[in-house]
Amino acid sequence: MKKLGVWLNKYFLSVWAVFLLFFIPLYPKLPLLDILPGYIVRIRLEDFFIAFAWLLLAYQLIKQRIQLKKAPLFKPIAIYLIIGFLSCLSALFITKTVPLELIHAGKLWLHYFRRIEYFSLFFIFYFGFKALPKKWQARAYFPLLPILLIVALYGFGQKYFYWPVYLTMNREFSKGMKLYLTEHARVSSTFGGHYDLAAFLVILLPLILALFYAVSKKLLKLAFLLGFSAGFWLLILTASRTSFIAYLASVGIFFFLMAIKKGFKWSLLRGGLVIFLSIFIMLFFGDLSSRYAHFVSGIKKYPGICFTVEPKEAKEAELIAKPVLPGGAILEKEEDKTKTASESAVCRALIRVNEKINLEKLAELIQKAKQSKLVAWLKPKPKKPDASQVVTKTDEVPVPVRPLPPDVYEDIPLYPTASPSAESAIATATLTPAPAPVGRTYSDNAYKYGLSAAIRLDALWPLAWEGFERNPLLGSGYSTLTKVKPTDFTEAESTDNDYLRMLGETGLLGSLSFLAIFGVVCYQAWQSLIHSRHVYDQLMAGAIIALVVGLLINAVYIDIFEASKVAYMLWAVVGIFFATRAKLKINPPTGGKR
Repeated sequence: MKKLGVWLNKYFLSVWAVFLLFFIPLYPKLPLLDILPGYIVRIRLEDFFIAFAWLLLAYQLIKQRIQLKKAPLFKPIAIYLIIGFLSCLSALFITKTVPLELIHAGKLWLHYFRRIEYFSLFFIFYFGFKALPKKWQARAYFPLLPILLIVALYGFGQKYFYWPVYLTMNREFSKGMKLYLTEHARVSSTFGGHYDLAAFLVILLPLILALFYAVSKKLLKLAFLLGFSAGFWLLILTASRTSFIAYLASVGIFFFLMAIKKGFKWSLLRGGLVIFLSIFIMLFFGDLSSRYAHFVSGIKKYPGICFTVEPKEAKEAELIAKPVLPGGAILEKEEDKTKTASESAVCRALIRVNEKINLEKLAELIQKAKQSKLVAWLKPKPKKPDASQVVTKTDEVPVPVRPLPPDVYEDIPLYPTASPSAESAIATATLTPAPAPVGRTYSDNAYKYGLSAAIRLDALWPLAWEGFERNPLLGSGYSTLTKVKPTDFTEAESTDNDYLRMLGETGLLGSLSFLAIFGVVCYQAWQSLIHSRHVYDQLMAGAIIALVVGLLINAVYIDIFEASKVAYMLWAVVGIFFATRAKLKINPPTGGKR
C-alpha cells in the first residue's frame, strides 16, 4: 500500500493526463450546468476533470517539483493572455462594446477564462508526460490509435446504424437533446458538430500516419493503417471541404519534411500514393465532391454561344437576364451599335453557361431557339397567379416553386414565435393563435456559392471586420462580433474564420501574439526534425508541423481554436510532443558530418 502511495504521488498527474486524453474526445458534449441564462456555453463534465488536474498541477508547484516558467510555451502563452486581458479592459472602458452589466461582462470574461482553460491542457500534458519513465516515452502517442478507432466506430454507427447524435450547433441542441442523422446530415460522432470532428481528424491523421512509419512490427503497422483508413473515411463523412484541403496540405507537408531525412524518392512514392488515393476516394465516394462542385459552379464561367434573332420575336419573348435554361444559362439582349438605325433591328442572344451541362442537350436547345425565334422555349416574363383559375373559393392561388441554394435540400419555413395579446392575456390568460409560417429568403451569394459560404460572406465576416476597425490594436473584445448593438445579448459566437475573429476580438496585438505561439511550436519541432538522431522523434516532429499547418488552413473557414474539444486535443498533443522531446535529450551537433 505504501508503494502504491509513493507511485501515485509521483505519477498521479501522468495518469490523470492519460485519462483526460481518452475522456475529452470520447465523451459526448452533454451539459451539466448553465453559466449564463440564455447562453449556449455550458459547464460540462470535462470542465470538472480539468479543474481537478489544476489541483494536481498546483500540488506539484507547491512541492516545487515543477516550474511553470520552465515550460517551453510559457512566455508566448503568457504574452497572449496579458494582451487578451487588456482587450477585455478596452472593451469595457474604451470602445465600450461590452456594457458594464453582469450578464455582458460575465460573457466577456467567460471567453477569456475559456482560453486559459484551453492553454492549461498544454501544461497538464507537458508535466504529466514528462514525469513518465523513459521506456513509456516512445509509446506516448499510442493511445491516440484506440481513441481514433472509437471515435470512428461511433461515427459509423451514426451514419449507418442510427446511433444518437449530440450537437452544440444551437442553444436547443446544446441542452443535450438526442438527435438522429437525416439523409444529407453530416457525421459528428462524439463531437458537437461535423466541423469540430473534421478538425480533430486533421490533428490525429498526421500523427497516426507518422506512427505507421515509426513502428516496425507488422501487426502494429496494420493497426495504425486500419486507424488511418477509418479516420480518413470518417473525414469523408463529415463532408467538410476546408478540412479535407487542410488534411491534404498536412499530408503533403509531412512527406515534404520527411524528404529531408529519408530522401526525395521515399517521400514522393509514399506521399504521392496517399494523396492520390485520398483524392480518388473523395471524388467517387461520399458527398464531399458534390459540395466542392456546388462552390466551384458559382464562380466558374464557361464560354458563351451567340446567335442572331429578329427583334420582334426577341421582344415578345421578353429577354431577361435571369436563369432560364437547365444548367443555369442566362439570356441577354445585345444591340449592335455599329449598325445604322435600320440595321440595328437585329439583336444578339448570348447564352452564358454557368454550370457544366450536357453539350448535346445544349446544342438541341440552341437549335430549337433558332427554329422558333426564341419564343417556344424562353420563359416569358412571370405573370401574377390568375385567381379565376381557382376551382373553389376555399382553394389557394398556386404559388410557383422557389429555387433553393445548392447545399439546401429542403425548404423548411420559419415559424415566428407567438406573442401574448395584452388584452386577452389579462382577461383570459390565453395566447393569440400561432402566426403562419414564413418562407425563407436567400441572398445572391447563397444561390451562387451555397448557404454555408453566404452566411460568412454576407454577415459573419463583415461584422468581424467592423470589430477590428473599432480598435485595430486590441479589437472590440471577446464575444462582441455577432452583436449589432453593444447592448445585444447573442446566444452564441461564431465568425467561421479564426483570423478575422482574432482580429475583431483582440486586434493586431492579440492576433500576432496568438500566432507567435504556433511559430514557437513549429520552430522547436523543426529543431527536433533536423537535430534529433531518433527516427521516432523526427517523424513526430514532422507530424506536429504538418498538423499545425493543417489547422492554420482550416482556420480560414472555421473557428478552430475556440472549439473546446479541438482546442483541448491540440494543446494536449503539443504538450506530449514537448514532453517526449525533452525526455529524449535532443542535442544539436557541434560540428562535422553525421
